[in-house]
Parts: sequence; structure tokens; C-alpha cells
Amino acid sequence: GHGRSGRAPHYGFGYYCDDVVSFIDGVIGEPTVLFGHSLGGRMALTIAANHPDMTRAIILGDSSLSAPRPSNRLGSGFSSLLEILEVSPTVNEIYKTLKTRAGEAFEPVSTLNRAKNLSMVDPEMYRSIVDNPDPSSRHSHFHGFNPPEHLPKVRCPVLILQAERGMLRAEDVGRALDILPEAYHVMLEDVPHEFLMYDTDPVLRAVTTFLESLM
Repeated sequence: GHGRSGRAPHYGFGYYCDDVVSFIDGVIGEPTVLFGHSLGGRMALTIAANHPDMTRAIILGDSSLSAPRPSNRLGSGFSSLLEILEVSPTVNEIYKTLKTRAGEAFEPVSTLNRAKNLSMVDPEMYRSIVDNPDPSSRHSHFHGFNPPEHLPKVRCPVLILQAERGMLRAEDVGRALDILPEAYHVMLEDVPHEFLMYDTDPVLRAVTTFLESLM
């Protein structure tokens, strides 16, 4: 159930999708375009499959297209971020910690962007990822996400943005392009999974062109 704020009381994939659906229904009131990066893309795909009447199109930003498996890899990554948030509350302190951790790979603009974003995160959200690695848990950040089941249900146009150094696998993209009735795939060259923290011109060009094609 949702609290008085209208938002779900817990963190977890199913709760996030419910929040977005209630927002589209109660605030937008018509089929909309969903653009999600990573977790957000998994939500967009799930909503497009389960609520085709609500989705005009979806844009998936280097978002997984394979069925989730229980893994501690995600949890260990977020454990290290949780450590930063528990001891480094300000943007500047988070920035310094990230700079130290990055070593040779340090890049100031994307690091400052990341520090700013991290400073706004509720540590409990990361804790829910760390504590619930099993996708069958209602609080898991993969609960209810099932691309093999969802992809055949999607009716709207789809733009898949793949980061060249990201986590989206070529074979998953190929399978999605075979299944989806209208899908476009753009490779974003030489960027990691967090591509929105780097030069966004190629992203804006791809997204704008896709949106114009929907008119």
C-alpha cells in the first residue's frame, strides 16, 4: 500500500514501478515516453510490458536486457558507496573520497557530478540493494523484472542506448531487436555505464531524433 504522500513505503523494484504508474495515471493522464538509465530502464521496460496503454515509447540507457540472477556483485559495489555516504555527507567530502578511489582514472567533472548525485541519495536505498541480493525478494531491485517475458509484450517504439564500455551485452541487444516490433539501437562510443556523466551531445542527438520520429 502507499502512504499519505502517495509513494510506496519501501525501496524495491516493484514499488518503484508502482510509483511511476500511479504518477502517469494521476498526474500526466496520457501515454508517455519513459527514459530510464540502468535501473530506470528496467522499470521502463517492465511498465511498457505491463501497461502498454500508458507508454508512448521507451528509451533504455545501458539497461540490462537479461533475466536477473542472484548475485553479490551489485551488493558489493553498493556496499562501497554506502561506506562513503555513512562518513562523507558533503559534496566536497564525497568528491575527495571518489578522487582518492579513482586513482589514475580520476576525471574531475564526472566525479563532481557523481558526488553531487550521491549527496542526495538516501543511504537506506543502497542498503536495500545490499541486503536483498535475491530477485525473488519483494525489496530486491530486480523483483518482477523478466526481459524474456516482458520483451514480447512491448508494443511501443524502443530506443536502446548502449554504452561501449557499459554492462549491456551484444547478444541481449540482438535478441531484443529481433523481438521488439519497432526498436532502434545506438552505440555510445567510448563511455562507461554512467554515460550521462560524460559528453551528452551524442545522447541528446539520439534521443531528440527518436522523439521527433514519434510525431
